[in-house]
Amino acid sequence: MTIDVQPTPLKPQSKAGQGRFWRELALSVGAISSRAVWFTFVHALMFLAFYLLGNFQQFLDSSQLVLLRLFEVAAAFTGAFGAYAVIYLIARTLAGSRLPVTRLVATASATVVSVALVLLFKLSQAWFRL
Repeated sequence: MTIDVQPTPLKPQSKAGQGRFWRELALSVGAISSRAVWFTFVHALMFLAFYLLGNFQQFLDSSQLVLLRLFEVAAAFTGAFGAYAVIYLIARTLAGSRLPVTRLVATASATVVSVALVLLFKLSQAWFRL
């Protein structure tokens, strides 16, 4: 006596699973961006310190320009990551989660400081034509 086993038909995948992927991606990128703010902010401060130290130690002009460009890039990344992180933290709060006030204030202040420093150095570059 043999029993014929019929394979179960495949269930069509719902489109709700596709939306879950994007939601999970946005949450993970948001969590990473708040850490990336501090990583790039520390690097921007480090490049700025080396630039200021180079003025006193008489670094070559080409080295000073490289340090200034690296500072601008790191501070610009801080501004971009910071804007996304602030939006992410506010959206997470509106979604019903707890508001991490200290993280929001710290991220926003690091973003504002780095953007202000970039604008200041861009103004000084235009003024002194570096």
